[in-house]
Amino acid sequence: MAHFLQSVRSRKRSNASAKEAHLSCALIHLAEIAYRLERVLNFDPKSETFPKEPQANVMLTKQYREPWGVPTTL
Repeated sequence: MAHFLQSVRSRKRSNASAKEAHLSCALIHLAEIAYRLERVLNFDPKSETFPKEPQANVMLTKQYREPWGVPTTL
């Protein structure tokens, strides 16, 4: 957290890109989903979904309270 705040204050690039941070956190989230469902899951990195696993796909996000949310298109 301190490194992040220092980057914000200095306006200099941090050590890791947003993509690297996403991939690092994603591994933990994917492992948590498999643990909760108590089975091995196959993950498609291109679509970032679990093919043929609707129960697991539901766990990839959450429902947000209005008016907050994640845009579906950029």
